[in-house]
Amino acid sequence: MAITALSEPPQIHRLRQSKYIDSVRWLPPLSALDRLAVIAVFDSDSDSAAIETHSFAPDPENLTQQSQWFSPSRISSLKTSQSHHKPLVAAATLAGSIHILFGDSMDPASLESELSMPEKALHEGPISCIDIMDGRVECVSVGEDGRVNLVSVGESELSYQRIFDSSGLVSFTTAKWASPSEFATGGYGFSLQWWDQRKPGAAVSQFKGSWSQRTTPGIVHSIDIHPSRKHTCLAGGSLGTVFAWDLRWPQQPILLSGVGAGETTHSPCESEVWEVHFDHYAKSSNVGNVSSRILPTMICSEDGILAVVEQGEEPIELLAEPCAINSFDIDRQYPSDVICSLEWESIAILTSGRRKTNNGLAAMATAVPFGLRYSPSCSFMAHLSRGSVQLAQFNRSNSLRLSSSHSISGLASLLPHRLCTIASSPLRPRSLTIVSAKGYKMKTHKASAKRFRVTGRGKIVRRRAGKQHLLVKKNAKRRTRLSKMHAVSRSDYNNVIGALPYLKV
Repeated sequence: MAITALSEPPQIHRLRQSKYIDSVRWLPPLSALDRLAVIAVFDSDSDSAAIETHSFAPDPENLTQQSQWFSPSRISSLKTSQSHHKPLVAAATLAGSIHILFGDSMDPASLESELSMPEKALHEGPISCIDIMDGRVECVSVGEDGRVNLVSVGESELSYQRIFDSSGLVSFTTAKWASPSEFATGGYGFSLQWWDQRKPGAAVSQFKGSWSQRTTPGIVHSIDIHPSRKHTCLAGGSLGTVFAWDLRWPQQPILLSGVGAGETTHSPCESEVWEVHFDHYAKSSNVGNVSSRILPTMICSEDGILAVVEQGEEPIELLAEPCAINSFDIDRQYPSDVICSLEWESIAILTSGRRKTNNGLAAMATAVPFGLRYSPSCSFMAHLSRGSVQLAQFNRSNSLRLSSSHSISGLASLLPHRLCTIASSPLRPRSLTIVSAKGYKMKTHKASAKRFRVTGRGKIVRRRAGKQHLLVKKNAKRRTRLSKMHAVSRSDYNNVIGALPYLKV
């Protein structure tokens, strides 16, 4: 989200509602003209719960309800995704049931069909969290009964597979997909678990929330995993604690907010952190050593704070309310927009001034080089908050070139998925896809890993040569000297670290 990079504060639109808001999510759009949100509501007067889809104008002053689906019980977890060009809503209830709602491909605001898993089929009691995989119809559900289930969505029914059952000895409160075969869970005691379907039976790695060898009481309420850094799990929970768990160093958490290990970090809140999200589109102020630093993170808390925290930096407070902020979501189409639910029966929408300037959009679209060839009929209007901008047609003469050393960010809001096509040949138009990455994946050179190690004082040492054979002619003093480890020269450190990027020096 680009709010962190703006000099002017975001505009805040508060919309009063007549019902309690349990959760809010943006609905993945099918075109640039769609601006939809999914809201889980609860009416205390009639003791009824429902899921509503709302649309609003580019300047969000009023929400317009488009459809409504009544839930048999109160919603405990709500997630949205897109599959087969259809929006998809996954909801879990306090009664233990799961409901998958499908939107219409022509009218994404209407929920046309439903698949459900009855109560107590998956969990004995409330379902703490459900998460659906992006681009696929598979969910993971966890509960306080210690069960972890995988739910597969078929054409006419839901099927499930039980991954783990602790019989109540361990409670899980949140879950998040990392890849098609891996996901992470969190629970009491600031504990995190990493699961791999290729290695069934138990978690392949876990962290037991101990700060400086002391047990820390607390609950992990929410976790998130960045799509380009799937080895890092972000967690938020009790006492304003936000930390990152890196699988490369599973017992060394990186504290971003809260108090732990005897040191106080920059903490925007001191109460429960209900939800955390990586700010995918924010540019970190620390451009050096990008592989080891944690990207900017957005959080919401019980004491009404919506803020962005970054490792080693002062937090940026976006919203301060007199009531709790229960949930929030960052729009994928317009990453400068955030929707959040307030405890006092209202919704807040934050919009940034970046989308209000056509010149800024044109500069953003042309400043980053990318190589695409558009079909001659490719022209469309990109929907903006105030006004619109016309993107000129591209042809062979003015097409831009791809630079693999630059990343493309913020262009998703300019390129409608259905209205523009990219063609590898004039006769075969294809859907537009922009792929570019900055840097590359750092891998350990296995041969070097067997030959070098680091001492407690941070020196890199190696074995000496001349101890493998021809030892008869060497006296005992010389053989003893060759048996000892030898420090690597400082001039060779760059070569060793290049082969072993995760070496702690």
